[in-house]
Amino acid sequence: MIPYGTLQFTDPVPLGPDSLPSSAGLYAILVPNYEYRPAPYEPIYFGSSANLRAAVGTHHTAYNRWRWHPRGRSGLFVSYVAMPSSTEDWRRYNEGQLVKQYQPACNRDEMADAQTQALRAIGARRFGAGD
Repeated sequence: MIPYGTLQFTDPVPLGPDSLPSSAGLYAILVPNYEYRPAPYEPIYFGSSANLRAAVGTHHTAYNRWRWHPRGRSGLFVSYVAMPSSTEDWRRYNEGQLVKQYQPACNRDEMADAQTQALRAIGARRFGAGD
């Protein structure tokens, strides 16, 4: 378990089609970072959904931001906290609190965020465009 804010998220697993349950809850997209505490995974995105399995994957609107994150090349991981009886308002409130506290790079609006554009440029130079 990994604590983020006041919530206990599951241990991270590689992001894949069956990584998450079909229940409502919050999720964190993580990248390996051995300097990060309490666990060596840095959250780069927090999200919420009424169906975690359906919400997270390569079809997600932020997926390219996750992939282009400099540490995203080391693999993307996901961790979640199931909230089966939660309301959308409660999930969004908790998501907002986590975003405020951790300020993950990929929660920012891609078009308005110069940092995301810089990460993309760095990734293109370092790994080659289209990788």
